[in-house]
Amino acid sequence: MASLKYLKNAAEFYYTFIQFLLGKTYHHFLCQLPKKPGFISGLFFKLLYRNIRLDEKNRQLIEGLSKEGVIVYVSKYKSFFNYLFSYARLRNDGLPYATIGFDHSIYGMQSMVKLFRVFLAKIDYFFRGLGSLDPYSTGFVRDRLISGDNAFMSLIDSRAFYLRFIKSKTDPIQHLLELQKTMEKPIFLVPELVFFSINPDRSNPSLLDIILGSQEKPGRLRRLFILFKNSKKVFVDFSEPVNLKEYLGRPEIAGKHPEFQALSLRFNLIDRLNRHRQSVTGPILKSREEIKESVLSSYDIRSFIESQAKEQDASIYSLRKKADAYIDEIAANYSMKWIKIYDIVLTWMLKNIFEGMVVDVNGLAELKKASHSAPLVLVPCHKSHLDYLILSYVFHHHHMPCPHIAAGKNLSFWPMGTIFRGGGAFFLRRTFKGNLIYSRIFGAYIAKLLEEGFNLEFFIEGGRSRSGKLLYPKMGLMSYLFDAYKKESCPDLMFVPINIGYDRVLEEKAYLHEREGGAKQEENISQVVGARKFLKKRYGKVYVNFSQPISFKQYLQDAGIDIKSVEKEEKHEICCDMGLRIINSIAEVGMVTPHGIVASALLNSQKKRLEYSHLHEEMGVYLNYLVAQNARLADTLNSEPDDAFDSVLDSFLDRGFIEKYAGDDVPLNETNIFVKENKRPLLDYYKNSCISFFIPAAYTALSILENDAFQFTSFDLHKTYSVLKEMFRFEFPDTSLHDSARKVRRNLKAFIDDAIIVPHHDLPDTYNITSSGFRKLKLFARFLRAFMESLLIVLTSLEKHPFEELDEKEHIKKMFSAGNKMFRSSDIECGEAISKENFRNALLYLNEKGIRSDADIRSLCSKVQKFLEIMN
Repeated sequence: MASLKYLKNAAEFYYTFIQFLLGKTYHHFLCQLPKKPGFISGLFFKLLYRNIRLDEKNRQLIEGLSKEGVIVYVSKYKSFFNYLFSYARLRNDGLPYATIGFDHSIYGMQSMVKLFRVFLAKIDYFFRGLGSLDPYSTGFVRDRLISGDNAFMSLIDSRAFYLRFIKSKTDPIQHLLELQKTMEKPIFLVPELVFFSINPDRSNPSLLDIILGSQEKPGRLRRLFILFKNSKKVFVDFSEPVNLKEYLGRPEIAGKHPEFQALSLRFNLIDRLNRHRQSVTGPILKSREEIKESVLSSYDIRSFIESQAKEQDASIYSLRKKADAYIDEIAANYSMKWIKIYDIVLTWMLKNIFEGMVVDVNGLAELKKASHSAPLVLVPCHKSHLDYLILSYVFHHHHMPCPHIAAGKNLSFWPMGTIFRGGGAFFLRRTFKGNLIYSRIFGAYIAKLLEEGFNLEFFIEGGRSRSGKLLYPKMGLMSYLFDAYKKESCPDLMFVPINIGYDRVLEEKAYLHEREGGAKQEENISQVVGARKFLKKRYGKVYVNFSQPISFKQYLQDAGIDIKSVEKEEKHEICCDMGLRIINSIAEVGMVTPHGIVASALLNSQKKRLEYSHLHEEMGVYLNYLVAQNARLADTLNSEPDDAFDSVLDSFLDRGFIEKYAGDDVPLNETNIFVKENKRPLLDYYKNSCISFFIPAAYTALSILENDAFQFTSFDLHKTYSVLKEMFRFEFPDTSLHDSARKVRRNLKAFIDDAIIVPHHDLPDTYNITSSGFRKLKLFARFLRAFMESLLIVLTSLEKHPFEELDEKEHIKKMFSAGNKMFRSSDIECGEAISKENFRNALLYLNEKGIRSDADIRSLCSKVQKFLEIMN
């Protein structure tokens, strides 16, 4: 009995002693890092991670999440590097950092006491018959997360999978889901990606990739080499977090077996990480030859060529040879080497020719988010050849893959064709009419790019705008995108309207030549050599603004359209509607510059001799209206508008657009100014860069003036407003065809705010024009004068040469002749009204309305002349 008592006392003493050594807990695990690293390890981490970039958006994201709940950082592959980043670097930055690493064991950073306790706890736990000690079943993970610690977890690890699948060990994701069911605070899973390069992986990896690891999963040697050679190019990005509380509440998840819930979440996170990585690096990059072969060898193309051979009674060999030549003519040769060269050239240009670039970073962030779900279709306005390079430059500098760009075949001349192809340009002909094989090959190439996951860029206006304003959309490429989506080449299409604006465009002289009826000069190598003259001038700033992405899938769902059953005629209507939506969205996110406002005031003034103070007053009227409409203004207009206006006036003086009545020695603010007649079209270009913001005001103002009374109701304006909107719908496309009443009300409010009109004190919805308001209304109405005069020129020409007599090209020539004659005889006031683009849009309107008879032409001519008289 004594010996038994002795053994019992010894056992109790052993247990007490072990518990004393363990601190009365078995919660000692190598997956937990100390709250504060030691001096040596802390210094090492500072050196290792100090240059890795973490932008402000990501900082704000995790700071906001930490206030709401617990954060678990998630990487795709098991990585001590990522885990230690989530611990050491975030801790040094004062951000929520991970101290718990699921399925990770860290020895090097633990104290000797901690290592001893970990070893002792495992041994004691095992010999007590309690099984294998793990952090999940003991409640260690639960306790640490509830107490506010953050954690780190990997999704793909062969050893962890073996333990879960074969030995039924605890799945960390399942454990977190079960823990969330008992917690009030949400647990946020934050996907974390470390980018050592933004280059896409290639379909055929190099020997270096095989030995040192891929771009996505670099080996230790490659990672260390990049960190010590070029660590500033390494950056970390976080994907959209998953709130486990919300996840468990989803109808498709709630009530399911825990194992199913965990598996579904794991796949969701892996997919999220994959899509995020692709949104930065782009899809796996295949060679030009691979893409070509894939297109030409597809079942659709092979069967189409066979059917064409029978139809044309031609050999399959000859048609295949033709198809091969077409794809060779079209296909890009996307190369990161060329993109890096673009980057160097554009950086130099922005520094030496321009005064910088202003990028809408908030819009770009929305774009990045949208790119996780589907390919982006970038649709910028087209004002300069530089547009081809600008978006690629912006994307490259904001960690997004450069797009494949649809370019006109006229730009495929040597050596620019080779250079542009390297940057992702693919070339298309102006017309595919009658060439079924070319059309089919081009459509298959577009579908293949979308299937691979590439972003696309095309210019919906077709060519560059020579007038400065947006052109009516062309539907050719939109139709091919529609077909590709119908064939399920991609899950969705995210159309992104983009406005690229310039204080001053490089091609302004060429545009003046073409607007005056001169032939367009074909692009060639001599133009490239001659471009060196641009290097001696300064061209102000470049502005890039993004509209909210438009999901094509959502658009079809909202309209109740089943794409599988869409016929040719309905397809055209859908493409037209989408094109108009995009054009309107581009206009809405345009940047108004001082150049646009100054040019508008100079051209819209009724006087030939402009007083400096009077001119500034008119510019102030326009600026007040823009502020009331919440238009995007260049920073100089927000800070020092008067100085910005004076700076532009000085620039226009230097370039010979305007002159002073007094001598050159007299200060600008002490003299009068007049516009040089031969420079009006150039000023008109800059006026048109912001004209879309003023057109609703112009319609409203002209409707008020046409009412011919100092008192009116808003209802009195609706008919004229709708007539004007329809008359110029090819000049200023608008999808809101039945929205006149709302636009009128909005503009009346802006006019009230600027004391142009005042509400009647007794009668509801009735307004009076103020004494100064009459002149200001004309300032707005005169935005339409040049377009009215263009229409008058067209109608006058058609009275002498009816539609049926000549083709469009000959009609345009006659209109130039009539316009010049009318300008010389003072029948029209604006030299800029003699415009090929304006004439074509007027003809489109007349054709659409069926105005062909002499009586109809005279009637409309009389109406136009009445509007012009009102503006005088």
